[in-house]
Amino acid sequence: MLTWANEHQDEYLNEMLRLEGRGYPAIYLTCGGCGRADPTFRCEHQTCYGPSLFCQPCIVQRHAVLPTHWIQQWDGKYFVRQSLKDLGLVIQLGHPAGTSCPNSTKVHKDFVLIDVTGIHDIALNYCLCDSNIKERQQLMRVCWWPATVRTLQTCATFAVVRLFQTLNCLGKVSAHNFLKSLELLTNNDGLVPVPDRRRAFHHIVCQYRITLMMKHAGRGHDPSGVHGTAQGELALWCHACPQAGINLPDGWDNINWDAMPEDLRCVSFFFRGGEGLQFWSLLQASRYKYFFSSHRIAIFGSL
Repeated sequence: MLTWANEHQDEYLNEMLRLEGRGYPAIYLTCGGCGRADPTFRCEHQTCYGPSLFCQPCIVQRHAVLPTHWIQQWDGKYFVRQSLKDLGLVIQLGHPAGTSCPNSTKVHKDFVLIDVTGIHDIALNYCLCDSNIKERQQLMRVCWWPATVRTLQTCATFAVVRLFQTLNCLGKVSAHNFLKSLELLTNNDGLVPVPDRRRAFHHIVCQYRITLMMKHAGRGHDPSGVHGTAQGELALWCHACPQAGINLPDGWDNINWDAMPEDLRCVSFFFRGGEGLQFWSLLQASRYKYFFSSHRIAIFGSL
């Protein structure tokens, strides 16, 4: 750290400033794709094709499978952010990326996709070649989770849902703060309104967590499906609770408790407080009863 502070700070600063511009002539004189002169577009993330500049057709074509990347356009003085939708990218579901569908239909004009790179307006077409495949299924098959089952206008990528799940469970990051961070990644000057999708994101996270537990419990391979789930079947065993044959000694039911030292009695007892009993009775009556049983509890992160 001292070596960097004393000898290399200017070098790092100059390289950051270089990235604010077009860089060196070898990457901005010709398009990195087709070789045309004077390209003006580049990917803001610079993780897919580096700092190379492209013409508009090439940058759109190369991001057919990366629709949530932001694009920058050189206006002669500085780079201006553009969305791939504004540049003409239309995602076609039901077919390989970059191909068209003879029976396509457009989605809602205000379709929003939430990803780790921000909140995006997406131009999207559904495929009608197979009427048995619903629109929401087409979205799920490209790893986009729809917020509703009808009037589909909002989706979140599986990547952003998994990221929130990890940050929420380990870092206690709330959905509000997480979405606020994504809004700032989308536009941090407040001049351009960002679509408010907090309620939709809450729905997606709840659906994802419940579906994930169903998957882990093997409900997808059971003929009775989700609705055949018994009470407590999705819950996890509590290893701290006393359970016969697991963490209780043989003959525990014949132990003379009066003769046992008081400091050891607690090892083989299961305690429920007054508030716990009230909480338990509410869970038994709730629609989430199959997440809980007497010695099990399902783990949720907070929203």
